[in-house]
Amino acid sequence: MLQAASLPTQMPVTPLLKQKDGSFIYLKSRPGLVLAGMEGIRYRKNELTMEPGDRLFLYTDGVTEATNADNQLYGEERLKQFMDGHIADGVAEVLPGLKKDIDNFVGEAPQFDDITMLVLDLKKNKAGKGMETMFFSTEKVFPAKDAVLSEVLEFAETEMGIAFDEKENEILFRFTDQGIPFDPLAKPDPDVTLNAKEREIGGLGIYMMKKMMDEVSYSYEHGHNILTMKKKL
Repeated sequence: MLQAASLPTQMPVTPLLKQKDGSFIYLKSRPGLVLAGMEGIRYRKNELTMEPGDRLFLYTDGVTEATNADNQLYGEERLKQFMDGHIADGVAEVLPGLKKDIDNFVGEAPQFDDITMLVLDLKKNKAGKGMETMFFSTEKVFPAKDAVLSEVLEFAETEMGIAFDEKENEILFRFTDQGIPFDPLAKPDPDVTLNAKEREIGGLGIYMMKKMMDEVSYSYEHGHNILTMKKKL
């Protein structure tokens, strides 16, 4: 069973779920306000039970609101048609294929929103237990300036994978990049007793992950930095 707060998007988007007959349906869920947008906001919790063979597709509004030169939106109907027509595609093929379809639709028209997509397939592992694997596909727009070249390279060289191991009852997050060896865990934890002005800049993100996760480790293998995080459920 998957459980999460409503998707934090600017415009309502509806997840797609593959049914037993192979076709996709839009889930009937209502998105909430962007997370941390206002104090005191209550979020509705949605639950979904998936069976082996199911596929869940999540995305930001940059997908359905991609606009061509005729001011037409890519839209939910075109998105569903693509997903229905690529049932047999693996997760490594369906996201690049969808992105290419969106690019062909948009053509030379400028885009003003980012595109982020996620596919989750629920499969049976060799032991007969369920194994959920998430694959991310993200697009980010950078200004055409030399000053952001390092950001472009960092974005292009980073990969993220998420897996759920039912046997161990834990979620595993793994980030890899091809940069120079860098161990983010080697830096001392920030002194959170100090206020923001007194505390040195940086380190809070890693510190928060170390506190939230049950295990955080780093390794450098075959020219890749690998940061792994595990969380027991």
